[in-house]
Amino acid sequence: MSTLSVPLKTVLAWYGDLATGTTPPAGWEVCDGRTLNTSQQDILGSSWTLPDLRNKFILGATLTKGDGVAADAVTSGNIDAAVGGPGPKGVGGSNKMTIGLANLPVENGSSGTAVNESNQVPTTPTPTDNRPSYYGLIYIMKVKY
Repeated sequence: MSTLSVPLKTVLAWYGDLATGTTPPAGWEVCDGRTLNTSQQDILGSSWTLPDLRNKFILGATLTKGDGVAADAVTSGNIDAAVGGPGPKGVGGSNKMTIGLANLPVENGSSGTAVNESNQVPTTPTPTDNRPSYYGLIYIMKVKY
């Protein structure tokens, strides 16, 4: 059987279950933000920190931006273009969105009455889950040959 050579720092979604004692394959570590010492990884001659990808999704990076640069703001004209993405290792976004009177537009209905907190808009902001349907997997990274 032939073996596949996987480059260091490769990240994969893994169908493992850490709660039952299953561990990633040899040479792979869970992307949970831990710092690995030199005996645990072959990436650097010193300690190296894994990215923390728990409760995150991966967004393709824009190669022309620097490391750690966030994606363009959602109000940017580039938001749907490749140049609007983050740079390598860029982070951003939020898992929580709160909708309330302050961030809702005022609309006039057919009666000409403005929609506001007294007739249709809830007065207490409500957290809203706007994530698409999902299935949780564990991100792992190749750190040792």
